[in-house]
Amino acid sequence: MSYFIGGFKLEAAAFRGLEDALADAVPWHIRNDRLRLGDRSTYVVSYGNTKVIRNLMLCDDEQRSWLAVLGTPLVHFQSTQHEQAFLADFLADPAASMLHKVDGNFAVIAYDATRDRLIAATDLNNTTPIFYCGTPHGLVFCSHELPLARLLSADIDPFGFSQSIQLGVTWGAHTRFAGIHKMLPCHVSVVSPNGGLLAEPYWRPRDEKPWPGNLDESLDRWMALLRDAVWKFYDCAGRTPALTDFTAGEDARLIVAQCQALGIPFNAQVEGGESDAEVIVAKHAATRAGFALTEKRKHWPTHEQLVAAACRISVLSDAYQSFFKSCAEFATDAAASPLTDYTAVKYCGVPGGEAFRGSYYLRGKAFLPSSRSRLACCDIQTTSVSNESTAWRSTPWRTSRTLPSERKSTTCSECFRRVAWV
Repeated sequence: MSYFIGGFKLEAAAFRGLEDALADAVPWHIRNDRLRLGDRSTYVVSYGNTKVIRNLMLCDDEQRSWLAVLGTPLVHFQSTQHEQAFLADFLADPAASMLHKVDGNFAVIAYDATRDRLIAATDLNNTTPIFYCGTPHGLVFCSHELPLARLLSADIDPFGFSQSIQLGVTWGAHTRFAGIHKMLPCHVSVVSPNGGLLAEPYWRPRDEKPWPGNLDESLDRWMALLRDAVWKFYDCAGRTPALTDFTAGEDARLIVAQCQALGIPFNAQVEGGESDAEVIVAKHAATRAGFALTEKRKHWPTHEQLVAAACRISVLSDAYQSFFKSCAEFATDAAASPLTDYTAVKYCGVPGGEAFRGSYYLRGKAFLPSSRSRLACCDIQTTSVSNESTAWRSTPWRTSRTLPSERKSTTCSECFRRVAWV
């Protein structure tokens, strides 16, 4: 999880409490571990920067431009000159840089001082969300929607809340609060000095071509992608020992197999009770394969714990994670687990595909019946949203106008791009 907050062209007097708004959502052990880029009116503050794969924070002191890649960016620089070249290339062509020069799970916030504009970008799966809101006093953005809602006293959006309950995540640019929006995956947004906002995708499903060859050849190519992804995380973490979930799911087992094949030192773990089928299968497989397995007992909150933590659960839970998982974490203080210190890379599978945002897009047909026949041709939806975006691309963020793309279905590009479970 990444934690950041900031703004563009802010009137300082109107947002004295901006940084404090996120403080309650940040785990206690990283609240003092923060970095800031920018000046008084345009800046980003990130928390939890001391980790095995660090945030990328670059600045050009001469031009006053800066860039923050927040999350787990997989990129290596050989020198300061390479860092400055990367910053210059990104400011010149953000879409090309997002597509070809950085990998991993991350969000990008950058300030181009030469053009006096803010640039924000999401990765291919929106693993590190960017929430934002335009106000008469400037644009504010954050990794979590709730701090913005509290800061701005935003009204509840009933449709957004219903989505978070029914789907587990809000659809497209919707959030649970009126006036607060979420960036879409695979998008670059540019905010100009006069408040115009232009959001465009840097990748679409239709950009990809079907793989040639038979099934065996496709599997070989897919396994090569998985192998490269597993190695990149290990390499960018300084080749330190990793953690891996080892469950009955095929994705978790494939990752463990790749760690073994690549010679990556790892500590496998499974969570559950002695009688859980997943634990039984994992123990048997680890014994047969000959590697150590750590068993973690699953914490179930008691009624007393839930009552005591009710305020924290309701205030700090965010819309893009399971509400019941949040209850367990907040009630049992699981957030203080050493695993959240990010001192090691942790590979994990996706539980039943539910955490994979693409599954929520597919299930969204319950709200948008017209999408039932479009599951195999998502670029049609992309085209419709992209064409309408020209109507609002010059709309200042200082107004409260609803963007057309927030009222329509979005692409399920996550279903088509890269290995989502690493």
